Amino acid sequence: AWACIRTHTSEWTLTIVGEGQERNKLEALIQEYELNNVFLPGFHNDISSCYKQSDIFAMTSVAEGFSLVLLEAMAHSLPIVGFYSDGGVSGLVDKTNGILLDQGDINGLSQALLLLIQDSDKRAELGKTSYEKSLYYTNEQILKKWSSIIEL
Repeated sequence: AWACIRTHTSEWTLTIVGEGQERNKLEALIQEYELNNVFLPGFHNDISSCYKQSDIFAMTSVAEGFSLVLLEAMAHSLPIVGFYSDGGVSGLVDKTNGILLDQGDINGLSQALLLLIQDSDKRAELGKTSYEKSLYYTNEQILKKWSSIIEL
């Protein structure tokens, strides 16, 4: 998806944080498509600093349960781009705080990223709503919900 919009992203970078068995495949794709603005820093102890340096959060999992990284991104006021999935992404993201696409829609992912790259107002609007939605999941809010269940 990033390769499809590379001519529009020269001032942008794509950072994939984390470590896993797909690293070699990702490194090969970066070389194959000559993506000089894609970085794989690996595991990071201070993920909050990564969110603070970001403008968009892309969640491209094929399957995902309730995603803490997605909720963290929302708490950092990031607009979300991702694929529909049962539970996780679709449960936290809608058109008010992000752009959801059909599974595997790489062209749609490219276009959604490009839209947010080019439209700072849209990024800000979706990011603001992401933050507001994340407040629903604060410790205080969750404790209130548990208390109301226990008091039944």
